[in-house]
Amino acid sequence: MVTAQNGGTANITAAWTDCASWYYNPRNHPPCQCPADTSGTTSSTVTVLYPKSLSIVAGTNNTTKEATCSVESSTGCGVTRTFTYQVLDQNGHAMTGSWIASQQFWDAVQVTSPDGLGLKNGTSKTTCSPPNTGPCGIYVNSLGQFEEAGLGACSTACYANKTCVTAGYTAVSQTWHIGSYSIVNQVQVYCDHVLWNGQ
Repeated sequence: MVTAQNGGTANITAAWTDCASWYYNPRNHPPCQCPADTSGTTSSTVTVLYPKSLSIVAGTNNTTKEATCSVESSTGCGVTRTFTYQVLDQNGHAMTGSWIASQQFWDAVQVTSPDGLGLKNGTSKTTCSPPNTGPCGIYVNSLGQFEEAGLGACSTACYANKTCVTAGYTAVSQTWHIGSYSIVNQVQVYCDHVLWNGQ
């Protein structure tokens, strides 16, 4: 039995010895004897897969232009989105099965630069950070997918003359944690849409 220590590929080699045949001799001790042993070695290449990236398989960008939104005591405009993500391994293939379905996910959002909308760190948050707080306790399913529901951003910079307008954008670094693995995405938040890794 081999226990993986990390993701990657390893060549496993093992030596073995076996008895080719047995015969029974009641006059001698031990009564069962092995007249001939066989031995040899065998090897196999084993690849351990791990979460490396995400792809979007479904989702929408919904603006709040009609309803507007509130930023503390001021009125703003913004965008919400609901995406379904697929977890991919280091080879870019979809991860499925019981292991990925046992992995909890959560994310952390860090506003970087530029910040044309004046957003604050943590303005957009999907599940929880750190885990086991807020609406957490959510797991990837057996298809290796999970949903990001209602990630939103609202800014007074998008609201001018009582109308929702397009202003600059805010750069965000969004880190997804899939179990003990981290996947970083670059996000650009605009007044009316969100670009995730340029999409």
